[in-house]
Amino acid sequence: MKKITLLMNVVFNIHTLQDTKCDNPHFELTKEIKYGSCVKCIYKCIRCKFTSPRVNLYDEIKTLNPRPNPGELTRMFASALQETPMGIKRGRFLMAAGLNIPPPTKRTVMKHSNVVANEIKELNDNDMKKNLETVKEVNRIRGAWLKGKGLDVTCPDGHAGTCTANVKPATPLSEYLMGKEIGLQVDRQNVLIKYAVTDGDGRGAEGINDALKVLHPLWKVERQADPIHLGRLQSIPLIAGAVIGSIIGFVIVLAIIVCICTTCNKRELFVQPIQTVHTLHRVYNVQAMSR
Repeated sequence: MKKITLLMNVVFNIHTLQDTKCDNPHFELTKEIKYGSCVKCIYKCIRCKFTSPRVNLYDEIKTLNPRPNPGELTRMFASALQETPMGIKRGRFLMAAGLNIPPPTKRTVMKHSNVVANEIKELNDNDMKKNLETVKEVNRIRGAWLKGKGLDVTCPDGHAGTCTANVKPATPLSEYLMGKEIGLQVDRQNVLIKYAVTDGDGRGAEGINDALKVLHPLWKVERQADPIHLGRLQSIPLIAGAVIGSIIGFVIVLAIIVCICTTCNKRELFVQPIQTVHTLHRVYNVQAMSR
């Protein structure tokens, strides 16, 4: 609607600038030119001989090619097809049957799709380059940490001046003190922490909670378990129960076998224990099923 209003204003202004004596113009659409998914219109005044130039009902995409600039709608349609499993044939059918819009020709969509595909490839390449540099930087930092080499660290003013370190060389690393320092720094910025994700035996959340409670006595920091430790913690009881049950049954069977072996004679040394193992194995399975 906005484009139609702009088109009529352009046509009226051109008609006014013409050297014609037409005080009450009446415009009529005489020709509609299809350009991909877009339309160009030509209007004519039925009360004089004025005919407007071709006016675009679409926005153009500025290019360096000598050919006419492509329409924005056609280029957007080709770009949208790149992100869907449907092809050009189904896309044109959807535009015609579903939206009641005259679709562009197959050749036009193919031409725009080739241009869009190259641009999308270029964008993906640039994005992959940025991600690759990020991965390299992370691997460089992690590699120095994993290999135990560390990174070069220098004091702001060297060792000649006052050292800015807030931890003494012999001070042990404490998660509680680290969390307390984080809580104090966050509190200076007027920020309150509600949840802190740590492992099960960490005291970082406790340190943050104690630091924030100095100025906010009613505030409480809740510790949340990270997914890795939480999953391992939940799987331990299941594994422990299965292992303990099998170990108890094996120990009982082994103890009975040893007792039998020490009391039987040499002829029954290898026959009777095996039969006893099979009998105890059936009894143990029946008891386990009854549970």
